[in-house]
Amino acid sequence: MQEEEEPKAKSKPKPSTAGAGAPACGKPGKPSRAGDAPALGRRRRRDAGIPRLTPRDVEALRWVGDQYACRLDHLQVVLGRLRSGHPISASSARAVLERWESQGLAARRSMLQGQAPWVWLTPRGLRTARLPYAPWTPTISSLWRAEGVNAVRLFLERRLAGTWRSERTLRLGQPRLALVPAAELVDPAGSLISVEVEAEPRSPAARAAMMRTLAGQSDALWWFASAEAWAGVHQTVCHLAPEYRALVRVYALEDV
Repeated sequence: MQEEEEPKAKSKPKPSTAGAGAPACGKPGKPSRAGDAPALGRRRRRDAGIPRLTPRDVEALRWVGDQYACRLDHLQVVLGRLRSGHPISASSARAVLERWESQGLAARRSMLQGQAPWVWLTPRGLRTARLPYAPWTPTISSLWRAEGVNAVRLFLERRLAGTWRSERTLRLGQPRLALVPAAELVDPAGSLISVEVEAEPRSPAARAAMMRTLAGQSDALWWFASAEAWAGVHQTVCHLAPEYRALVRVYALEDV
């Protein structure tokens, strides 16, 4: 009887060395620890650790950019309206501003004694907010006007529905000396209202030229005058032609 041959053990397949280098010779390295293994799952974002902008951030940046600059207490109102409808605290507004500054979107400076700091957008901030404006640096005289215009915008936005077109928007493509109002307000009915702010008194001739120009291209002209300019504004209105005078309404800047 022929003996059966014992089954031969199958040889294990050799691992492929295609594309692999020869094992290193010499002292073996330490075994890898579990913490050294590459993490599985989603890849880490390039901007990890950098605060992301919210839709409220973008809207607030656009508001500031449209107005040239914004004082911190006005920014409290803007940010609050975009969230709960009520102004946020100064500390909360400063936290938002610090986040913008850390991302290179905004700058701030205390420029008028006794007032909160002023905020404006950097070139990067303008690009982030998708605003087509050239970079702008505030001056003391420009901030006196911006203070009044911002207060008027906040006042009107609280009371009226409509679309605000800022002076900065209206100046795009215009000659430097063009007579442009602080803003144009288009109400829900489609009426065009020119809004002008006179924080510091102007010469009667310059004021009259502005009034005639704006009244001639609008359905109405709302002129917000400071206490110092009040008497001169009323006198100028009285000397306008009747067709212009009928379109002008004068309001006290201190009441907004």
